[in-house]
Amino acid sequence: MGSLGRSVLIGFVVAGLVVAPVMGAPSAPLGTVLHAQSALLDKAAVVGGASLYPGDKLETGSDGSARMRIGPGQFYLLASSTATLSGTPTGVTAELTRGTAGFASAAGQIIELRASEAVIRPKNSEPVHAQVTILNSHQLIVSSYRGAVEVQVGEETHSIPENTSYRVDIVQDQNPGPRGVGTKSIHNTHAFLVFLALGGLIGVTIWGIHLALESPSHP
Repeated sequence: MGSLGRSVLIGFVVAGLVVAPVMGAPSAPLGTVLHAQSALLDKAAVVGGASLYPGDKLETGSDGSARMRIGPGQFYLLASSTATLSGTPTGVTAELTRGTAGFASAAGQIIELRASEAVIRPKNSEPVHAQVTILNSHQLIVSSYRGAVEVQVGEETHSIPENTSYRVDIVQDQNPGPRGVGTKSIHNTHAFLVFLALGGLIGVTIWGIHLALESPSHP
């Protein structure tokens, strides 16, 4: 082999040594499990201290629960719930497919909850504690216990103020009209937000509220 051929071969070997470690580098963790009871992380039992990575799937049993630190904020799952985590350019997203999940975000932090066709996120840079329950494939309960949140369905967005809850009905109706007292319609996206009294939800969510509203610096 001539000197030119040897130079080309050496060049490919060196390039392989440089690129391989970069391509094989693991993703940075999104957060850490603070508490877990009757919970699974990617089908394996999970305990406090476990790291969470993009694509991780968390599930809780009928008597289970899980609470995670996500940056300066927290995210939690109540019993009989499933969510998959992923990173975004601005923060973290949790895709809820069953049950109840909530988050407590710090000032300026973006934690999103996706459920069915809806995206729930802080409305502004203020700290937020919000919770979402999937009732069925086309109905959600969205609650804001601290700060205002946005519920986006398709191209339209509705704000939920602090200390209120809404039922989100996602229906296939080309001409949605008024649905009674307390109903706000989002036309174009086939979704209706129906106001519910928060007091009716406190009893079933107080455990999650207590966990999520702990100081983010407190484990």
